Amino acid sequence: MGDDVSPPAGPGGREDADLLVGLRDMWERLDPPPPGLAGRVRFALEVEHLTRDLDVELMRLQQESLVGAGGRGDDVRTVTFGSRTLTVMLAISDVDGGFRVDGWVAPGGRRSVEVRTSEGSTQQQCDETGRFTLERVPPGHLQLVLASTGSDGADGGRVATGVVTPALTL
Repeated sequence: MGDDVSPPAGPGGREDADLLVGLRDMWERLDPPPPGLAGRVRFALEVEHLTRDLDVELMRLQQESLVGAGGRGDDVRTVTFGSRTLTVMLAISDVDGGFRVDGWVAPGGRRSVEVRTSEGSTQQQCDETGRFTLERVPPGHLQLVLASTGSDGADGGRVATGVVTPALTL
């Protein structure tokens, strides 16, 4: 027996490994993945893991725009999401290396807003009009989970339900 531990030639051997490395290098050069793709995929997998046991409805992007605000020429990005039960409008503005997010949920009412970012998760509350404010959101991904209570229809009891926005990149 020799001390050679390299893969044998032929199927599954060193030649195949070299060919696969060459193919990977070629595709990375000719058609690289979009910037941030790996981070978005990891974020989506984490969100999927966190929400798999929840009764949630996924919102859809309805509108997104960038508008100038005030005399300073600051830009505000507005994003509107909608679902069968709720509409959420967000006004996103730059603040000192992060973002301020002002949100409005319709119909209004007190509800919990879970804010998921690349750095973790926090809880917020809407006021009775459906308004909430996130003072400092870090750059990266942002997703909201809006929770309310509703009747389950069976025994008149109250059950938690949620609505989830798609992830935004800030």
